[in-house]
Amino acid sequence: MKFIRAKIYGFAKWHDYQIDFQPDDLHVIYGENESGKSSLQQFILFILFGLQPKKRALYRSKTSGKMGGSLTVYEESVGEYTIERLDEVRNGAAKCLLPNGVETDEVWLKNRLNGMNRQIYQSIYSFDALDLNTLKTLNEEDLGEVLLGVSLTGSIDIYAVEKRLESKINELFKPYGKKPVINQQLDYLDELTDKVHSFKSQEKKYNEKTADLDETKNKIAELEHTIREKNRKLLETEKLRQALPNLRKLNNHKNALKTYPKVIPFPENGIKRWEAVKEKILPLKSEHKILQKNLSEYKYKMDEIKNSLLDEMTYRELQRLLETRSTYSEQVKEINNLENKLKEQEISLKNEMNNIDTNLALEDLEGLSLTYHTENTWNQLNEETQKIQFEQEKLTQEEAVLLRQEKELSSSLGSYQEKQLSPVQVDELSNRITSYETTHNSKLVNKQTVNFEAFKHKKERTSFHLFIGSLLIGLIFSLIGFSIERTWSYGIALVLLVIGTVQWLVAKQSIKAMDQLMNHSFENDDAIPVTLEEKKEAESLLAIHDEATSKSKMMEDKLQTNNIEKIKWHERHEIIVQKAIRIDESIAQQRKLFPILESIELTNWPSFYHVLKSILKQKQEWVRNVEKLDNLKEESLSIPEKVTTFLNKKNWEIEDKATVSHFTFLVEQKKKHDDFKQQLVQYTTWKKAADEQISSVNQKLQTFQQELENLMKLAETETEDGFYQKHALLEDKKQAEAKEADTLEQLDMIFSKEKISELVAGTSLDNTQIEEEQKDVRGKLKLAEQELEEKRRQLASLQADLNNMESSEEHSQTMHRFHLENAELVKLIDRWAVLKSAKEMLAETKNNYRDKYMLRIMDQTSDFFSILTNNAYTHVFAPSMERLIQVESADRLRYSVNELSQGTRDQLYISLRLAISEVMSDSHNMPFIIDDAFVHFDDSRMEQMINLITAISANRQVVLFTCKKEIISNINKRNITHLTESIRKI
Repeated sequence: MKFIRAKIYGFAKWHDYQIDFQPDDLHVIYGENESGKSSLQQFILFILFGLQPKKRALYRSKTSGKMGGSLTVYEESVGEYTIERLDEVRNGAAKCLLPNGVETDEVWLKNRLNGMNRQIYQSIYSFDALDLNTLKTLNEEDLGEVLLGVSLTGSIDIYAVEKRLESKINELFKPYGKKPVINQQLDYLDELTDKVHSFKSQEKKYNEKTADLDETKNKIAELEHTIREKNRKLLETEKLRQALPNLRKLNNHKNALKTYPKVIPFPENGIKRWEAVKEKILPLKSEHKILQKNLSEYKYKMDEIKNSLLDEMTYRELQRLLETRSTYSEQVKEINNLENKLKEQEISLKNEMNNIDTNLALEDLEGLSLTYHTENTWNQLNEETQKIQFEQEKLTQEEAVLLRQEKELSSSLGSYQEKQLSPVQVDELSNRITSYETTHNSKLVNKQTVNFEAFKHKKERTSFHLFIGSLLIGLIFSLIGFSIERTWSYGIALVLLVIGTVQWLVAKQSIKAMDQLMNHSFENDDAIPVTLEEKKEAESLLAIHDEATSKSKMMEDKLQTNNIEKIKWHERHEIIVQKAIRIDESIAQQRKLFPILESIELTNWPSFYHVLKSILKQKQEWVRNVEKLDNLKEESLSIPEKVTTFLNKKNWEIEDKATVSHFTFLVEQKKKHDDFKQQLVQYTTWKKAADEQISSVNQKLQTFQQELENLMKLAETETEDGFYQKHALLEDKKQAEAKEADTLEQLDMIFSKEKISELVAGTSLDNTQIEEEQKDVRGKLKLAEQELEEKRRQLASLQADLNNMESSEEHSQTMHRFHLENAELVKLIDRWAVLKSAKEMLAETKNNYRDKYMLRIMDQTSDFFSILTNNAYTHVFAPSMERLIQVESADRLRYSVNELSQGTRDQLYISLRLAISEVMSDSHNMPFIIDDAFVHFDDSRMEQMINLITAISANRQVVLFTCKKEIISNINKRNITHLTESIRKI
């Protein structure tokens, strides 16, 4: 399987983003801290394996409504297909889109993964700096066991399981413990056994007393029931005595209601409706009178207005003449404007000609013509001339900068060359550092010997304690079997004895083997003693030499670059000179075409072009306006003649003979006519509205009158007085019914409705009869209470006797508790035996798995470790019961894991993880994910690590997350994704 691309709809800080992978090579994702690298890893794992709802909530985006995305992968047997997961769709289940268009589900994906889950994937194909730090939390005694667990399963889970089993076994039982559960249970059973033998049996007397007690309790229950019944009867008679007055009232109200008709016809809310209609009729009648008066006035006014209007023919002719008024006014106005404008244009044109500092006369403008091409040519010549001047100044500045840089670089190169050391001095300082490290490693060997002696002593003491503990536990189980007559206890005791003896013998043998291993001597090369200060001084001098060498090379490169720039400068200077010659030729040609330009500077040509063009435009406009003025004066004489003819025809005499006064008189006549016309339309509208309002009022009056007739019809009467009488009769009946309801409401608080009906129908009781019944009930109640008191005294006596016999009851409870606790002890022992067996089976399974895969894993680990350490270490040896994991150097010396530096230890762990993935790839070929696991690597180790990962990526896709710039500096840019730059929106 190989990753092609990932689309993130919403996940943690990412939303609407896409990232493309390099499927056939190493792919590096670079980003600074908090840039979202961890979120991208979790997104890939979420798409492949899913997440529980609670865990999905942790990665829900705060800026996107969706949570999920898709991952496109490639498999040789299937092709390229896409896996999509969304939190809110299918409860987070996967949807797979195959190349042939078929859509599959989560089951198909799990089959393709071949049993791979998130935990296995992270254990084998993914690790980060945190996994490396896990080794640092373990002491030297546990380090070999944890490495063995990692080599078997790809994680330290097997180690954690063994620790949990050991903890649970100790929680159940310890030979000398007090807090373990089985120890506490045994102590409690001893106490119960002592109590059982201290009690005596008194069962017969206890049973007799118990029988008497039950009989007395039954009799008391019967008497209490009788007393409750008598009290209830007494309460009912008392309620009946108190309710007699209301029962009589209820009977009277029912008789009174019988005098009214069963049904009194009357409309609902009849009086309110009647009065409401009456109130609406009165204003309508008043409004009707006012409308009739207004209608008469409107008709009179309309007749007056019609007599004052002009006839239709006169009005149309008047209107046509007034339409020419605006035309005449515009003509007069335009003639005045043109005359003024011509004077201004003539003055402006003469001023413009005077402002031009040339010998050009107005007559010379007749044949002169300027085009857009002319303007473009002048502008281009001006711009190119300025551009050449700017480039010449720029070249002068660049020449000065290049000369100054050359001088400074030559000076810096000489100073750095003075700081460099000779080859002899470099070799001498390197030998001094090597001598110090050799002496320091011999001290580490001595420290390891001391640590081993402490470890051996601790292991001997632990083995002896376990042997004694197994003997004691076996003895305890033998005693338990003897006391409760259980044969399985003897079997457990025998098993514990055998286990203790075997582990003691095995521990003794392992300690002997480790002694033999540690007795081998370590050879140290003879070296000249070097102090730490001398080593640091040598490192400092070598660092200065390396820095000076690097800076000298840098200065030489910069000097060479400076020489190249000088050559480029000369080429650009020659090009500028040729351009200047061509532009001078073009300027001379334009001055030949336009002699006036001889006295004008080139920089003023663009502005002179616009001034000259403006003068030509003004002259053309002046000529057009002169012609237009002559035409307007001819057209303006016809309109005044038509107006004078119309006035003479209608005999309308006007003292002022001006055409403007004539038009004013005609406007007044038209306005009078229009005003009369408007008034006529207004009075016509008012008359029509008055007619409609009168009709509407008549219709409303008719409607309200009909409503009054309907109300009287519902009340089955023909007069207004009869309507009010029906209303009074109905109100009297309602009051009688309300009184009846009030009385029933009071009785409902005492009796049920069925009981009230029964009492009203047959009530013949009086107070005397009720009081006699109450007296009889009170007498019987008193006798029952006296008998109840006597039975309670008997019950108290029996309970006192039984309290003295509680020791027998305590004995029974103690026996019951003894059997329960004994059964609980058996359960705890069974659980202890299961946990013990599970621990042994886990150890056996681990050994079998180790025998199957350990040789292949260690061989592959040795190959990878040799590559990473540049053949400084050639072999890695698997851990065993007698020793931790070891490595062999090129000079055939062996070192334990805790003797390695942190960087070398990380290289060993990474080699082990890579080897596990190679061995496990027989059934899976998943991409490898690494997250900044090289924090302790120097430049040399980093380069070796990158080379190894690059080689592995040829057969398996590798995705490397990092925030280190030194890692991406040695990798092809096409294989790098920068989170701040390369991530693009979908």
